[in-house]
Amino acid sequence: MPPPQKPPGEQITVRGTFHIVTFLAQSHASCITVFIRHSFGIEALAWNGLGAFVLLLLCAGSSRDMAAYFGLWFIALLAQRTRSIWLDRQGRRQHSRYSGWPWLAMNFAKTEGKAKLIEIVLCLAVAIVMGPLSETVSKFLLWGCFSLAFVQFIEWHSITMQVRRMRDAEIEMQQAAERFRGDRRDY
Repeated sequence: MPPPQKPPGEQITVRGTFHIVTFLAQSHASCITVFIRHSFGIEALAWNGLGAFVLLLLCAGSSRDMAAYFGLWFIALLAQRTRSIWLDRQGRRQHSRYSGWPWLAMNFAKTEGKAKLIEIVLCLAVAIVMGPLSETVSKFLLWGCFSLAFVQFIEWHSITMQVRRMRDAEIEMQQAAERFRGDRRDY
């Protein structure tokens, strides 16, 4: 006799696990990006910011340095949210979940995508420099390199799939137009 199965809402799925891991990575990345980017979308730091707040609040108890980092991060978050709201009210049109303009890394890159990859290296460099000053902040930033890389990969993959679906839709519309005109008889 097979073991009893859980109801559909209680099953742990690969998709659900992936969403949780992605949310945690985005939250951890938001602990760093508020310092190295600007002009976020109006919703970009909403749930991610809340996740980052909880993550940093938990880490702030581990050392005074993390408590100081939490304070600086919270000020930066408020500044970024204020700027996002101001840009939205000024009529700036951008995706509501836009993850911010990488102003710091743009000094070393020509495109936004490359700059966001350079941010990972910059985060690693800061983690190494912070090592002798604060081991906990250094480890937090070192893990941030992985979070930034994971989030960047997810964004890249999402855009790639979106473009692929747009191309497929274009081909399907061309084929439908050919069928409508009677130039194609493949059905």
